[in-house]
Amino acid sequence: MRGFVGADSSMVDLEIRDWLQRQGETAFLDAIDANFQRDKIRVFGVSSFGQPSDRLKRLAAVTPHRVLDPIMWMLANEKIVPIIQSGGV
Repeated sequence: MRGFVGADSSMVDLEIRDWLQRQGETAFLDAIDANFQRDKIRVFGVSSFGQPSDRLKRLAAVTPHRVLDPIMWMLANEKIVPIIQSGGV
C-alpha cells in the first residue's frame, strides 16, 4: 500500500456503524458522536483471522484482513503517509 485510501475508509466506517446500529448498539454510537468530532474519528473492522469460522467453528488458514487500516489512518492524519482518495494504490 502506497498510502491510506480515504474513500475506502469512509465506506468501512459507514458499514461498521450500520452493523452496530442493527445490533442495537446505538448508545455506543451516540457516545462516540457526543464525545468526538465526526471528522476526527473512524470506526474500523479488523479481523486477525481474515474470515469467520465454518459451522463447526474451525478456522481456515489465518489471513489477516485490514489490520493496518487504523494505524494507516493515524499516520495519514499526521501527514506521514499520503491519503489516496480512490482505490488506486
